[in-house]
Amino acid sequence: MVDAPGHLVLPLVHGLSISLSYRFNPFPTPRIIAVKPRPSSQFWTVLALATVLGGATPCKRTEFRCNDGGCIAINKHCNGLQDCTDGTDELPDCTPCNATYTGEIGRTYEIEVKRPTDEQMPFLCHLNFTAGGGILGELVQLTFESFAVGTFESFTTEGCPDGFISIKEGNRPTSGGKWCGSAWGYTVYYSETSSVNLTLRLERFPQQQSSGYTFEFKLSYKFLKLSDARIRYGNATQRSYRGKLSIGTYCDRLLEGCSRRPCRIQSPNYPGIYPRNVSCHYRVRERNVPADKHALIAVRQANFHHKEHLPKFDNSDRVLRIWDQCNMMQDYIEILDGWGPTATTLAHLCSGETVPEIISSGPELLVKFHTSPFGNPFHPLPLSYLPGFELEIEVFYVNKESPTYIEHGKKCEFLVTTFDNTSGLLESPLHSLPPNTTCHYHFRGHPKEIIWISFIKYHVTNERLTDFNTGECDVQLQIWDGDVKSPNTVPLIGQFCKDDKPKLCDHSLLKNSSRLTRPCGLSESYVSSGSDLTIAHSIRYGSVLYPVSFVLRYEFVDLTQEGAQVSRNPCDRIFKDVSGRFFSPKITFLYGRGGQEEVSCAYHFESDEQQRLKVTFLKAAFGDKECSSVYNPEIGRWVCGVKSYGDGLANLKIYEYPWPGVEILRDCLCSNFSEPLTLITKTARKVVVKFSVSNMKITEDYRNYFFEANYEFLPTHEGNCLNPWKSRRLKGSSGEISVRNNAQTLKQNEQSYQQNQSNSYCLHQPWLIEPEDSLSNFIYLKIKGVNKRDSRLCPSKNRILVYPAGRTEDVHIICPYYESIEDVVEMFSEGWNLFSYRKIQNKNSRSFIIEFLQREIGNFAVTWMEVSKNPALTLPSTMLMINPPDCPHSCPELGACISSDLWCDGLRHCPSGNDEQESNCSIHAGFPISYLNSVALCAVALHWRREQKNVIVSVTEHTFLEFKSGLC
Repeated sequence: MVDAPGHLVLPLVHGLSISLSYRFNPFPTPRIIAVKPRPSSQFWTVLALATVLGGATPCKRTEFRCNDGGCIAINKHCNGLQDCTDGTDELPDCTPCNATYTGEIGRTYEIEVKRPTDEQMPFLCHLNFTAGGGILGELVQLTFESFAVGTFESFTTEGCPDGFISIKEGNRPTSGGKWCGSAWGYTVYYSETSSVNLTLRLERFPQQQSSGYTFEFKLSYKFLKLSDARIRYGNATQRSYRGKLSIGTYCDRLLEGCSRRPCRIQSPNYPGIYPRNVSCHYRVRERNVPADKHALIAVRQANFHHKEHLPKFDNSDRVLRIWDQCNMMQDYIEILDGWGPTATTLAHLCSGETVPEIISSGPELLVKFHTSPFGNPFHPLPLSYLPGFELEIEVFYVNKESPTYIEHGKKCEFLVTTFDNTSGLLESPLHSLPPNTTCHYHFRGHPKEIIWISFIKYHVTNERLTDFNTGECDVQLQIWDGDVKSPNTVPLIGQFCKDDKPKLCDHSLLKNSSRLTRPCGLSESYVSSGSDLTIAHSIRYGSVLYPVSFVLRYEFVDLTQEGAQVSRNPCDRIFKDVSGRFFSPKITFLYGRGGQEEVSCAYHFESDEQQRLKVTFLKAAFGDKECSSVYNPEIGRWVCGVKSYGDGLANLKIYEYPWPGVEILRDCLCSNFSEPLTLITKTARKVVVKFSVSNMKITEDYRNYFFEANYEFLPTHEGNCLNPWKSRRLKGSSGEISVRNNAQTLKQNEQSYQQNQSNSYCLHQPWLIEPEDSLSNFIYLKIKGVNKRDSRLCPSKNRILVYPAGRTEDVHIICPYYESIEDVVEMFSEGWNLFSYRKIQNKNSRSFIIEFLQREIGNFAVTWMEVSKNPALTLPSTMLMINPPDCPHSCPELGACISSDLWCDGLRHCPSGNDEQESNCSIHAGFPISYLNSVALCAVALHWRREQKNVIVSVTEHTFLEFKSGLC
């Protein structure tokens, strides 16, 4: 049956039919113009029908059959050239319009529509291009060689009043968009389907007759395989996923699973020109998100190396145009952070060389693409030099509990507390921010903490946006010394506008696994004065226009310390409470990571009464210094054994100050330990614990060097202690200290030692012997006992410790066991063997400190004598004009001068007895006065024996006849 002029529908079996387009001409042979649909199973049926109707051999689908039976390429019909031998391809009324064109892959065909006559106006032409599959291709490529159809007036209303072309693809809805005007250059249309219908309509000719042309329409077409469309679909090894097309739409697509495959968002008919009057929604979603992660979606301009055929434009087309610079009715891309009605618009782009990277704040992102109803196919191209655009998609994950993203529907506010991390890196949000966004970063620490921040990186990109540089602060950074939300006035530390950068510690970026960089200094950082700090970052046009990135390092610096500060050094502290705790400082600025090579802290413990101090170190660490602390049972102290001084030192030293200005090193610790270690001093009127570290590395801090300890002042029991000389500080020309005890006293001392981990408090307290004239004189000691290199050779467990008051770490250990009068250890105070006029390094260096360690029954006896050097023996004669005089009272065997008070006093002070020789003492006659004095002293000593039956401690100054002469 015939249902319309020029169209024939022939019913077939099984419900199939054939649709034929036909045209009558003077020749009796009809010509089949198009057959659709044409299933391969009915191909020969159609050919048979054509043979019956035509009575001749059929031509290919890509050919036109001349009336004489010859076949020519279908595009040569009505091309102005006679190709058929009988001329039937160029009949007077022939036209290339209202025809379907096919072709073989690899060949290019041309079509030109001539200017219609006035009688043909209004002019209407339909052209169908169909890829038949196989060698006939699967896609259609149309290239407009010349184009002048009507005039282009507007993008919106009545934009093509004189004429236009429109394109409709098979199985896609009609968009209704139109192209018109004059164009030039390289413009290609790539079909999305296998069939393209092009409609050319001309209402009237333009009135600008002087333009040189009024109508031109010439195009070339070819057919492509899907595998050849690599720019659109990718290559054989890596195909690009373009999303699932929504049913009933022209270009709406859903893209999921882009974390597992490469995804692309492409304009319709990419990489060719896109149709007019279309709105495409590209929805991107990532569902496979790990439980502890948060997904972000990034879209960015895809980079391909296929721009050799691109047209060139001036610099005005390279400028990125966005927001209010775009006409909303022109072509534009709108990118939204999410899908729903509350989704925020991140960018509104309409022109430019490249699309900047845009990142969503969550697992969903929406890209809208809208084209104007009217347009010119060669109008300045939107978005890039390639017609259309292509955006690549990347899905990446961040920690769910991190300030690198803003939760949907919430403000850009982050709270960083010391409860989460005491230090770390803070980055700007990784996703794009909408316009008029202000992000607040609030740092909150403990009451005794301050915040230290250092910007490692701060970058604002705005080279392409010169139109917005109007002098206003489009990007602003503010640093506030406190919480800006508090009712109090918060001082502003710094304010920076646009590309004005804060202080940077950018050398930290050079740090890698093989290179360490110096720590950020205070001159490169910002430090709060309290426990709060706020950073406000404002972006007027959003981070798409001003891509902003910063990385800062923050740290909560703990200023907590026990005790009271006693000097400018913040870790010098004093403690006067009965008990408490103390620990090393956690102030980063004092350590290597804070820019310091050394740290020294002194913890002072002072008591109004004569007490002992008990210190329990809970744990300590001294880095990787080559030192070990060992307990020396001979002296009852911990000592530090330094293996190498090259890497510096780290230790804890405990000093006692029994007398003002005189310190005694009690213990030294330099080994790491985590079990409690208790030390008890012998006196605690003043005790100082010194924590020292030197040659710290730039990566080390309070986590490498630290200690924690408790302390307690222990009360003394004066009733159990014989100590008539409270100070135990002795001076005089000579003297003697003698300690005698019995078995009962020893037992009490041992019990005290076991309970307190120290020796008997009273007997073992130190004695200081110092010269009257500390600048000129020295102390000469004589100790009953012997020096043993191996302490195991000493028959007695008791020990006498002797060390210079100016260098108490040099301890001399004396075995107080003697078998004869010759078992004596002689010692001179520091400097005796050096040039006598050398400057004294320490005012106490010529004094001695004596300690008695009582562990069993035994006696101790130490005598001293104040001496000076004999000038006649000290100064070389070559240096003087005359020989210096000899001293009037001397011990020649010592080369020393002694006090005149010791001369002929009845006691032999010089080892040779020179001071008591008769020739030197002949001037003295009768009964010696010193003998009477010794009798009185002996009576005092006997009184002690009656009152204190267990222990005898005798101390005399100057002359002591009761001990030497045996009269007592």
